[in-house]
Amino acid sequence: MMDDSGKSAFPGEPEAAPGERGAGPSAQLARLREEHRELTVLFRKTRGAVEAKKGRLRELSQYAQTLREKLVKHRAKEQFLGEEIAFLDRELAGKEKTLAASETRLTAHLAEIEKTARQIEFFKGEVQTLEHLAESLRGQVPEKVSGASHLDDKIAGTAREFVSLAERIKHADKDFKLSYYQKKRELRRKHARY
Repeated sequence: MMDDSGKSAFPGEPEAAPGERGAGPSAQLARLREEHRELTVLFRKTRGAVEAKKGRLRELSQYAQTLREKLVKHRAKEQFLGEEIAFLDRELAGKEKTLAASETRLTAHLAEIEKTARQIEFFKGEVQTLEHLAESLRGQVPEKVSGASHLDDKIAGTAREFVSLAERIKHADKDFKLSYYQKKRELRRKHARY
C-alpha cells in the first residue's frame, strides 16, 4: 500500500515507479503479478540449469570414480611389474655370476688339457726320434759286429725299452682323451641349462 508520495506505507513493500504513483492498487497488483511471473520463469530456468549442472556433476563424479579405480589398478599393475623386473634382474645377475665362474673354471680346464696334449705330442716326438736313432744305429753297425750277441742284446734291450715307453705313452694318451671327453661332457651337462 502506498501513500500520496508514492512511497510504500509498509516496510519491505516495493515503492511504486514514478509513472505508477497514484495509479491505484490494481496497477500495482498487475505490476506485481508481472514481476512474479518473470521471477517464476527465471526461477524455472535457473532450477533447470541447476538440475542440468547437478546431472553433469553426477556424470563427472562417476567418471572420476571410474578413472580413480582404473588408476588404482594401473598403479597396482605397475608396482607388480616393477617387482617382477627387479626379481628378474636379480635372477639374471645371479645367473651371470654363475656363468662367469663356470667360464673361468672351463678356461682353466681347457688350458690344463691343452698343456697335457702338448706334453703328449712332445713325448711322441721324442719316442719317434729314439726309434729312428735305434734304427740308424742298427744300420751303422758293421756286419761283423752285428753278429756279436752282446751288441745285439743291447740294441734289442734298447728297442724293448722304446716299445715299452711307446706303450706307456699310448696308454697316457688314451687316458688323457678319456679324461678330456668326460670333463667336456660334465661341463656341457652343467652349463646346458644356462
